[in-house]
Amino acid sequence: LFQLRSRHAPLARHLHRLQKIPSPICPCCGLHEETVDHYLHFCSAHEGARRRLHATSRKARYTKHLLSDPDLFPDFFLFVQRTGRFHSVFGD
Repeated sequence: LFQLRSRHAPLARHLHRLQKIPSPICPCCGLHEETVDHYLHFCSAHEGARRRLHATSRKARYTKHLLSDPDLFPDFFLFVQRTGRFHSVFGD
């Protein structure tokens, strides 16, 4: 959660800046740089998980609420689990 808030999550754009991977392009959709905002709101590969998240609360559509409102954390963490994006980093 802190890594997403600070924009230092292990997503392609950040890892590319650290010279850990060759490209900042999202490995899930292959279309845009993978930033925190791309991951949370725009990546087409996560559309289904995102729709389910947004159905829980209108606040879930806004990064500032997702990353700071404790009432949204259970649904947010379920979104992260459904996307599988951080599985190789954090496991289940």
